[in-house]
Amino acid sequence: MAVSEVVGWNPLAVVATPVGVRAALAAAGYADKCRGILTGAVTTVLVLGLCLYCGQGYSTVIGRLWPLLTSFNPAMVMSAPVTAVALSQARSRLPAGVLRAVFAAGAAAGAAAAAAAGSVMFDLVVTAVDGTVLDLAASDAIRARFATPSGGRFPQARVVTLVACGTRRVLAAELDSCAVSEQRLWDRLVAQLRPGTLNLADRNFFSMDRWRVAAATGAHLAWRVKNGVNSLPATLIRTLPDRSQLLRLTESDSMLTRRRKTTGQATAPRLADLSARLVTFTVTVTDQTGTTSTSTFRVLTTLLDHDAYPAMKIAECYAQRWQIELAYKTIKTTLRGGNRRLRGQTPDLAEQEICCAMWCSVISPAQRGETGGMSLDPMANSAPKGNMGTVACQETSGHAQAYGVMR
Repeated sequence: MAVSEVVGWNPLAVVATPVGVRAALAAAGYADKCRGILTGAVTTVLVLGLCLYCGQGYSTVIGRLWPLLTSFNPAMVMSAPVTAVALSQARSRLPAGVLRAVFAAGAAAGAAAAAAAGSVMFDLVVTAVDGTVLDLAASDAIRARFATPSGGRFPQARVVTLVACGTRRVLAAELDSCAVSEQRLWDRLVAQLRPGTLNLADRNFFSMDRWRVAAATGAHLAWRVKNGVNSLPATLIRTLPDRSQLLRLTESDSMLTRRRKTTGQATAPRLADLSARLVTFTVTVTDQTGTTSTSTFRVLTTLLDHDAYPAMKIAECYAQRWQIELAYKTIKTTLRGGNRRLRGQTPDLAEQEICCAMWCSVISPAQRGETGGMSLDPMANSAPKGNMGTVACQETSGHAQAYGVMR
């Protein structure tokens, strides 16, 4: 059911309270310079509404939310709805930092909810990290801040997020130009990992230093690594009974050179060796046309005890990384609409929209809990389609073999 189908329902009662919005304004250091109808609080809520009711236009969103805004500015009870032009001007005065603070507050609440409602494996809340890009408006101001990829038509922003797999909540996010790599954005985000979680990552994120920093947060890791011979600098300690391998990781010469260049520390010493466990399995996927393909996966993990954490269970768990792809689908297609570029003509306005989209991904599960199953996300009330289905594993002579069926 869509928001627009709920007659008389007040979305602000769940997703944007006066206390929360005032806290976000304070966190961003924003204060109204004069008293008027479109205060910072009212503007913030209307900007959130533009994302909540994406594609309906300024005037329609103002009309929907105006009767609900008196708790944000009591003077509104005596005022007719403002024009679309007035809201556009007020929006341009609102720093993106306010929307970042709104998202951060929602994400913090979401992290607690994920522990209760999220996917759990080995008594650990399963999270995933990945990145995506968003097309932006092709204005001069946007082009000056955000790069246009080679062969692309529009500037793009890159976002890397940490998502709770069970709820698809975005728990934390970092945003920059597409010229900034996923790895660099993850380096800014890694401190958001928490003990009591198991983090899944695709093969683009591993390096010896990145692994060491992530593991130091207290979170457990199950990261895919590349299949190349030299992609994992490790020495085999022993092969375990479930055919996984206990390894000693050593920073390779190329990794050391790259780290010295990135940090500017030309004489930085080689990192100390680390122990890790490698689980190797194959995934066979059959699509809707009946075409079958098989890929080899190598997943490196900090879960060293093969009795407590069997290789087959780790292979099954890794399939949940696909939930972050579905979270991005929700943000890009379900909430924003397919093939629709962000409309903000300045970097601040573009960042406002991206933060609002992240915020919507945070509050959708809350909507389900507060409204008897209604969700802003139409996917939430149906089984996910196109993701990895059940995974059955079996031991073979050399590795655990996993079969995934596309549903």
